[in-house]
Amino acid sequence: MGETGIQAEICRLPQRLVCDASRTIARFFWPGDETRARKIIDRVLRLSEKEVSELLQNVLNDFDNRHPDLHEVLVEHYNKVIARLNLPNIHSPERQFLIGSYFTMEYSFESAALFNPSMIPAKDQSDVPAGSIRFLMSLRAVGEGHISSIVFRRGIIDENINIIFDPVTPCPRQLRREENRAFKKFAFRNRLLDIGAYSEGVEEVFKYLPERFTSKELLHLLEQSQPELKKIPGAYETIDRMVWLARSNYEVHVPPASNLAEVVLFP
Repeated sequence: MGETGIQAEICRLPQRLVCDASRTIARFFWPGDETRARKIIDRVLRLSEKEVSELLQNVLNDFDNRHPDLHEVLVEHYNKVIARLNLPNIHSPERQFLIGSYFTMEYSFESAALFNPSMIPAKDQSDVPAGSIRFLMSLRAVGEGHISSIVFRRGIIDENINIIFDPVTPCPRQLRREENRAFKKFAFRNRLLDIGAYSEGVEEVFKYLPERFTSKELLHLLEQSQPELKKIPGAYETIDRMVWLARSNYEVHVPPASNLAEVVLFP
């Protein structure tokens, strides 16, 4: 009984949210260092076009049914590793897909736990029966390595307070992040102050940044300025915190035709 004297009856419903280790996303894989990555690419480049085609077909046969956006993922991972190694993008589409596959791993994002549900009314309430409401629920999913992701469920609460969940898709997909967000210098400085990461090195970096800058501009400047910054006490911690803050602020774009119950927000 609360302060108002009103009693609320709690009724437990039979529905259970259970984690499913079979649900996976195709995430980026890094083999540990640049030397290993270059060796992998060199081996793929030595393959004939026929060998490339056969190996790629094996990959698609094994994984395409679980990852409907697999081609897009493989190209994304190919571009990511090529940029990291500063290599020219001169390879055929099939070889790009195959190289990308060597830097891709399946990850079970809710193999350990599924909890922390949070529910709001869905924006689209069309065709909902009278007395019912469609909802959107977010949950924390914990997968391999105890890494947390955010997943979603949709459903309806009917007039009798029954909860009916929409079926969960067997083919989840990872949301793409747009990390090149623009920042205002004063707001970024204040946030560093809030988290206790402000130091002399911050102003040394800010001297070369405009009032509005992007994540890429900041990261590029930090790379160029490291020799000078290292002379300042606490420089390494300053750089780490600035990179962490920049990469912690990003936008995600949900394709218009996507079902929110199939998307995964992976860190």
